[in-house]
Amino acid sequence: MAKAAGSPQGLSWIFLGALGSLSLGVQVACDPGSELGETSQAVQDLLQAVGPVVVQPALARFETENLLLISSLESLSAALSSGSSDAETDAAQAQYVQTMAAWQELEGLQIGPAASSLYAVGGQDLRDEIYSYPNVNRCRSDQETVEEVWDEAAFFEENLANSYGLDSIEYLLFGPLESACPSQVGIDAAWQELGPEGIQQNRADFAVVLSEGTLTHAQALSAAWQGDFGQALADGSSPYEDSLQALNAVFDALFYLETETKDRKLVEPLADGEVESPFAASSALWIHHNILGFEQLFFMDESTGFDALLEDQGHGDLSQKIRELTDLALEQSADLDPSLMRAIDSQPSAVEDLLATLSELSSLLKGDLATVLSLSVPSEAAGDAD
Repeated sequence: MAKAAGSPQGLSWIFLGALGSLSLGVQVACDPGSELGETSQAVQDLLQAVGPVVVQPALARFETENLLLISSLESLSAALSSGSSDAETDAAQAQYVQTMAAWQELEGLQIGPAASSLYAVGGQDLRDEIYSYPNVNRCRSDQETVEEVWDEAAFFEENLANSYGLDSIEYLLFGPLESACPSQVGIDAAWQELGPEGIQQNRADFAVVLSEGTLTHAQALSAAWQGDFGQALADGSSPYEDSLQALNAVFDALFYLETETKDRKLVEPLADGEVESPFAASSALWIHHNILGFEQLFFMDESTGFDALLEDQGHGDLSQKIRELTDLALEQSADLDPSLMRAIDSQPSAVEDLLATLSELSSLLKGDLATVLSLSVPSEAAGDAD
């Protein structure tokens, strides 16, 4: 997507500050557990609540929406076969937005199996199997559309995650009928032979299979949380060395709000106009649901969460400040046009205010919160001084 014309100069000061801070080598890493005792009841309460209070209910909501998406896509496929599909297309697109909104709350809950196998304790990359953004391959989706082999049993094993998942479904449902592949890929003739009706039919059929795949991977994630991994996190047992390492893993997940929501999804589009959701035009809506996910993980319920841990450690004032900033960010993001690029053009001061709020919130996480709880900031966030 080309950069929107007339991007507000009023955003430049905060954008340049946020972008420039990426180059600062600020290391904010404390000795985990130097203040918190491993057997602190507040720590144990938090770890025991992560699964049943936060992650499992969020996964259940996503699975419910995903089932509705499968149904709506099946209806779209049948309608395309009969030659009348406008209502079914609208319904499938609307259900995709609902499904994706539920997933965006889970984006900030990348702990254990959902997280990267390269960086996270217990990571199994299941998040990427469901949603691989920013690693997407729309040309590969077009190749699959003409090859028509998505029903093969080994499809998901034989293809990379960037050619399936929720990001690919968005493209299949909302994308233009022109292929994203350059001519040297060699699908032009097959694409023309399919024609508009064939492309739409194949995309709908392909999207059904992909939505079934996202449900399967979400169910695998749910099973992990309901089984050995969920218990291991609650106990601070293997793959974690102790409860303090498990706590730091939950703390790490909070930084999705900075490294992905703020930096990748808000700061970068201001620089290059490339947004997360170019076809469904819902990038600002996804940001709002990322903040909702952060809220769920930080505050949990009345008796657990990082706020309760801060109260236990005598830092209720910090908890209150994070509450105020989170509420403000939720309000600001809810007021934006769902399309981030339209919001940048028509609501520049509102976008500026949201970025300022997220920057302040990020600073509290890596500064005051990390310090008073003696937790280590993940390396990808440590160099950004906001």
